[in-house]
Amino acid sequence: MGYMNLFNKVNPTKKTSMVAALTAHYGDQGLTRIIEAAKKVPTTSTMAKHLQTEQIQRWMADKKTPEALESEQVSAVCLDIFRPF
Repeated sequence: MGYMNLFNKVNPTKKTSMVAALTAHYGDQGLTRIIEAAKKVPTTSTMAKHLQTEQIQRWMADKKTPEALESEQVSAVCLDIFRPF
């Protein structure tokens, strides 16, 4: 996270987030799987929960629906969390 903060400070017109960078590389489905795996490990669960929250906020900002994400085969666990929003 420190790198992202530094990057955003040095490049204020190109600000990004960890989720944006990871989604660009792994896609929504891949990142969801990574987050779900990381939530099961005590040393990474807190960071994974933060990333999951950011991922859901990003989906909401992008106006993605659970149905659209389902068609992208995003994890059912993450969709269950996202549906109430």
